[in-house]
Amino acid sequence: MIKCVVVGIIVLCFGILPAEIPKNHLADFNIPSFPYAVEFLGLELYQEGQSLILQWSTASETQNMGFILERKTDSLGVWNPLNDYINNNNLRGQGTVSTLTEYTYIDSLVDVGFTYYYRISGIDVANNIGVLDSVSLLVTSTGIVNALPDNFTLHVYPNPFNPRTAINWQLSAYGYIELNIYNIQGLLIEQLFEGWENTGNYDLIWDASEMPSGVYVCVMNIDGMIKARQKLVLMK
Repeated sequence: MIKCVVVGIIVLCFGILPAEIPKNHLADFNIPSFPYAVEFLGLELYQEGQSLILQWSTASETQNMGFILERKTDSLGVWNPLNDYINNNNLRGQGTVSTLTEYTYIDSLVDVGFTYYYRISGIDVANNIGVLDSVSLLVTSTGIVNALPDNFTLHVYPNPFNPRTAINWQLSAYGYIELNIYNIQGLLIEQLFEGWENTGNYDLIWDASEMPSGVYVCVMNIDGMIKARQKLVLMK
C-alpha cells in the first residue's frame, strides 16, 4: 500500500519494503526513488586534503532511523554500498524531531583523478526507504575541481538564512550575467541581476521576506550557459 504524508513544505510518499532488511540490503535491493519522511535541506560535497566530505542537514525528522550512502565512479554504473546507519553512528537518525540537525561523513578511500558519485537515502522505523539526493566531485591533488571555470566563483552566506542572504561572485573575464532564484519545483521566483559585467568582485543581497520557508536554488548564467547552482535554505 502507498501512503502519503505532508511534512513542512514537502509532500512525502512512501514505498513499502519488507519489514526485515538483511545486513546486505544495499546489494539486495534497488532503492526506489520515493521521497522520505524528513524535511531534507540538501547534500553538499567538498574535498579536504585527500578525503571527500559529505554534509547534509534536516529541518525536521519523523521516525527517522537513519541514512544509507552509496557510491560509484561511473556516472552510468550501478550504485555500490558505502556505509549505513547500522554500521556507522554518524548515519543514525534522530527519530522524531522538529529542530535543525546537521550530519557529516568523511570518505577517505578515494583516489586522485577519479570522479566520485554519491547517493543518500533514508530509512524510517517501518523500513520505508527513499532516495533523498545525489552529488559528485572530481578528486584532485590540490583540492576541488567542480563545474565552474577557473575565472568564476559563487558564494552564498549565510545559508541557511532568515530572511536575507549575501550572494557574491567573482569574474576574471567580461561576460553577460544572469542571476536567478528558483523554487524547488523549478519555477522562476525572482531575477536578481541581468546584464554585462567586467572583471571584478560583485555582491548583492537577496531579501526573501515575502517568501515562505523552504529550499530555493540560485542559478548563475554566464553568456547564456549555466555555470553554477547553489541550494538556498530559508528558515523562518
